[in-house]
Amino acid sequence: MSGYFLLVFILGVTSSWGQTTTPAPTTQRPPHTHKPRPTVVYPDLLTTLTNEGQFNTLIDLLKLTGLDATLNNAPEVTLLAPTDDAFARLPAGALDSLKNDQNTLVELLKYHTIGDAVKLRLKNDHVFKTLNNDLPVRINVYGLLHTVSAEGVNVTKRDIHVKNGYLNYLDGILVTPSGNIMDIISSRADLSTLNTLLVNTGLDKVIRADQNITVFAPTNMAFSSVDPSVLNYLQGNVKAETEVLLFHVVNRMTLYSIGMKHALTFPSADHHHDRIMTLEDNNGDIFVNHAKVTEKDLSATNGVLHVIDQVLVPTKILVNLEGQGLTVG
Repeated sequence: MSGYFLLVFILGVTSSWGQTTTPAPTTQRPPHTHKPRPTVVYPDLLTTLTNEGQFNTLIDLLKLTGLDATLNNAPEVTLLAPTDDAFARLPAGALDSLKNDQNTLVELLKYHTIGDAVKLRLKNDHVFKTLNNDLPVRINVYGLLHTVSAEGVNVTKRDIHVKNGYLNYLDGILVTPSGNIMDIISSRADLSTLNTLLVNTGLDKVIRADQNITVFAPTNMAFSSVDPSVLNYLQGNVKAETEVLLFHVVNRMTLYSIGMKHALTFPSADHHHDRIMTLEDNNGDIFVNHAKVTEKDLSATNGVLHVIDQVLVPTKILVNLEGQGLTVG
């Protein structure tokens, strides 16, 4: 019986320990709270222009037209702002003429203004509506050259925050596009031969339909330097004529001169997408293959036009011409 009582005694003690042992305290972490980020308050547009120190002429023009208050109080705005150096490069008397023509000056300044707050780190050929009657301004991003342009004008500093949008530096003055590329070609007497050929082949409609296009336009003199027998052959062979004309076109891409660097090549719009090459000489002139660009960066609502002094002919057509005993020049 003594063993029985000993077992009962031990079980009783063990049970007592189980009832009286205090559980280990648990540590509770305070709930995690996120500190609110401080609200960044950016200065207004006019203050920023003043603080940047390179826009004295632009500020004077905005105040002269009353657009300083308009842009400062706009809900959203993105300003493409020509620097003082850009205005200083205008021809003599041009700035005074602008100051004396309030309507033209207002339209010019509004064309430098997008009515939204947008960053310019975008895809190529992005078009925005400006405050100048919704006229389009085209932003190009030439990634290989790390260059951003507005209507072919270099954007040297971009996406500076202001209270209601963004400020961007321009190293030139924007020129409003004067219609579609075909509108420009058909309005110029020195491009009448090209216009006739485009209409005869139906390519005028193709060019009007393309919204991002580059055309290298040979002048009448350029066509007159081509052997007449070659022109007769081309006009009698619509397929070959079309190929030659499309060799002057880079479609689905607006190529301003700022994106043309030495030895870069671009696919043309001809059937075989033969490539054309841009070249630069020591005088700052630009060539496309052997043709000199005599006028560059004529902005259009659907792209850009460059005037050249010679007719370009793709290799396959040259070979066909040689087979006919004909030479281009």
